[in-house]
Amino acid sequence: MTGVVAGLVLAPTFYVTGVDLGLVWLIPLGAIGGGGFAIFESWAGWCIVRAMGFRTPV
Repeated sequence: MTGVVAGLVLAPTFYVTGVDLGLVWLIPLGAIGGGGFAIFESWAGWCIVRAMGFRTPV
């Protein structure tokens, strides 16, 4: 959830301050995407690390 909120705060901040559309925009997009994926993982009860075969404590 924090990643989504951080991305939603960073994106308008970058826009208002006039940051060019370059690689810098990957920061808020990555935060929103990563946070959204973490929310999906918790909602579905699924873990990408466990799916790749790593043993993690439950």
